[in-house]
Amino acid sequence: MAVFGIDVSHYQTGLNIKTTDATTFVIAKVTDGQGIQDTEFQPFRRQAETAGLLFAAYHFLRSTSPVEAQATNTAAALGDKSIPVIIDIERHETSRPTMAHVNGYALALRNRGFKVSPLLYLPRWYWFEIGRPDVSTWDIWNSGYGSNNGVYPGDDSANWDVTGTFAPKVLQYTSRGRIPGYDDNIDRNAFRRDRPALVSSGWFKDYTKDELEMATMKELQDWVATTPILVNVETSETQPLQRVLRTILNRLDKVEAAASLDEYTGPTAAKIAEAVISTLPPSVTLDKTVIEDAVANVLTKGTSTYGSAPK
Repeated sequence: MAVFGIDVSHYQTGLNIKTTDATTFVIAKVTDGQGIQDTEFQPFRRQAETAGLLFAAYHFLRSTSPVEAQATNTAAALGDKSIPVIIDIERHETSRPTMAHVNGYALALRNRGFKVSPLLYLPRWYWFEIGRPDVSTWDIWNSGYGSNNGVYPGDDSANWDVTGTFAPKVLQYTSRGRIPGYDDNIDRNAFRRDRPALVSSGWFKDYTKDELEMATMKELQDWVATTPILVNVETSETQPLQRVLRTILNRLDKVEAAASLDEYTGPTAAKIAEAVISTLPPSVTLDKTVIEDAVANVLTKGTSTYGSAPK
C-alpha cells in the first residue's frame, strides 16, 4: 500500500496544503544554483508544519556554479538545520551536473551543519546520460510518467521496474496531478510502503503534531513524573524528568515553583523546556539550545542525553 506526496516550488503559488487529499509528505524547492532562493519555500514549510506532514527541502543542483557557493545559498535560505535537503540532479539548459557535483555539494552543506537527505532526485534518463554512475549509497527518487494522466499507475507498474543499482524508492509518477482546492497541475509522488517506514527513512522532518497536545492532564503528569532523562554521561545515571526539574528549582530556592509542578498544565515540550531554561543557575555551562532540544526529545522519545547534572 503506497503513501503519496507532492513536490512544489514557486510555480505552485497559491496552493494551500491540506491533510484531506491523502498527502503524506511535501518536498519544497528551497534553492537553485548559487543565487536563487525560492520565494514560496517558507510558506510551504509553514503549511506542512501546520498540517502535521513529513517535509523536506530540495536544491536544484547546477554544474555552472561552484558547489560551495550553492551550499552557502541553501544554508541562508533554509535556516532550520533539522530539515533534510534533497539534491535534484538533472540536465537543464547549459547545466550538466554529475555525481561529483552531488558529492561536493553534499559535503559542503554538511560542513555548514545542515542535513543532506539520503534521497537523491535522479531521473533514470539522466542517469543513463551521465554514464550510469554508481548510486548504491543513495536512495533514488525517479520520475516515470508513463501516460502522465495524473493517476497513480499502481505498486506493480512498470514505472517501478528498474533493475540493477538504479532501483527507485520514490516515484514521481505524474506532472499532471490534482489535489482538492488547487486548479492546476502538480507533481505527485508515491512511496510503496507505509508512513512509519517513510518516517524512519531519514528523508524528511516529521511535522506530526506533538502527541502531548492531545494528552489528558493525568497522562501529562504521569509523563513528566516518570520519563527518564540521563543526568550523568559518565555513570549513565538516569532520573525522572520531574526530579530533575525539582532539583534545579530547589537549588534556586524556588520551593513554591517546585511544589506547583504537580499541577503543571503546560502541554507542550517547548513549555517544559522553557521552564528548565529559565531556572538554570549561572554555574551550569550547558548550551541552552542543547537543553531545549533534550527536554523536547524526552517528551517525544522517552530518553535523552544532555550532559552532566547541574552542580
